[in-house]
Amino acid sequence: MYLPSGRVALIRSQNVHNNGLKANGLVYITVEHAAKLDNAAVQSGDLLLNITGFVARCCQVPDSVLPARVSQHVAIIRTNPDILNSQYLRYYLVSPDKQAELLAWASAGVTRDALTKGMLEDLEIKAPKNLSEQKAIAHVLSTLDDKVDLSRRMNQTLLAIAQAVFGSWFVHFDPVVANALRAGHPIPQALRRRARMLRHTLNHSPPPGFSRLFPNRFQDSSFGAIPIGWVACQLGECVESFNSERVRLNRRQRARRPGPFPYHGATGVLGYVDDYLFDGVYVLVGENGTVTDDDGYPVTRYVWDKFWVNQHAHVLRGKAGTCSEYLYLLLKNTPVKPYVAGVVQPGLNQKNLRSIPVVLPPPNVRAVFSEMISPLFAQYRSYTAQSETLRAIQQHLLPRLLNGKISVRPLCKQLFNEKTAAGGAGACGTDGHDSLEEERDGRQNDGIGR
Repeated sequence: MYLPSGRVALIRSQNVHNNGLKANGLVYITVEHAAKLDNAAVQSGDLLLNITGFVARCCQVPDSVLPARVSQHVAIIRTNPDILNSQYLRYYLVSPDKQAELLAWASAGVTRDALTKGMLEDLEIKAPKNLSEQKAIAHVLSTLDDKVDLSRRMNQTLLAIAQAVFGSWFVHFDPVVANALRAGHPIPQALRRRARMLRHTLNHSPPPGFSRLFPNRFQDSSFGAIPIGWVACQLGECVESFNSERVRLNRRQRARRPGPFPYHGATGVLGYVDDYLFDGVYVLVGENGTVTDDDGYPVTRYVWDKFWVNQHAHVLRGKAGTCSEYLYLLLKNTPVKPYVAGVVQPGLNQKNLRSIPVVLPPPNVRAVFSEMISPLFAQYRSYTAQSETLRAIQQHLLPRLLNGKISVRPLCKQLFNEKTAAGGAGACGTDGHDSLEEERDGRQNDGIGR
């Protein structure tokens, strides 16, 4: 029996991804159960490789999840640190060529895709004989990973700020509650706890004109108590749909049309194609398949620039004074589970989506909110672009570093401006080699089998 929390984590195949261990869906087991799985105990620095399920995905376990055990679908790979650097091996195993090889091996199974113990023991690993060079290659690639992760965390912060402001203004109605408290007007029962929390902030003067944006009374509506002058309506009154412009491409068609433009499905990007259907800022909402999260909120994505969408995601924009950023945050705060139909294949059709009740503030309030959050979303798009550029650099470097076509030593200096003393070691773990050897063929790698 799995536990939602505990002392010992159980890592399953869904937690193992090529870009790291994902905590979503991580479960725990009792100490007594863990004692029976000592042969599946994970140590610091271990690599985890999916041998069934999401086969061939590989990551290095972070110390933050230890102590941990793995399920029968995950293999533990532990290197001899005097011969092979584990971080180098991780990048080697997730390289496109090695992933293709592992997937080809796994597909040889009769009943299901699987990697066997014998296959892993026969797997040839090519690595520089010099351990410091292995570490240097891993350092370059992991530094790019760290920069991508920093951008991701910055984006999480930006979205959290936008969500907090949206929730304060349009979910909890904090400015209206504050105005009502100042005016001595009654507070709706559902908001009285919130009002008690806000009382101590009333002595802090809001920005000039801010309070005047909001009323100081509430009114009854089909939605419950809402600020006076605000409107309880249906989502369709503030969205414009572009579903008629969607086109489905099957996997074979996408394979014949590779390109730079994202091809979106219900929950994410399914691939990249040579053309686009949309250009601009839009909101995508899952229509078929996985259409809600565990809490009943819609699977919603904020997308921009040029992209393609299939028939499994609604393509929306805000209208009538509603910006797409406001629409995105509104949907992220609107439960839709009662509007999802279907058991075998859950779906949120356009009619049901448009009928979802929402509360809309006046256009001037939405305009001020849009002006406030636009810089946050602009920065969000910028950080995302930086991450994509860094990923592209990493994908370009990865096979070339691993096969020796690019020398890691000058690359460290170029990317990280490292300065090392003659004969000394830098952060890349290399000596102070100065020559620029970018596309050098023929460096000899030593094969190390496991």
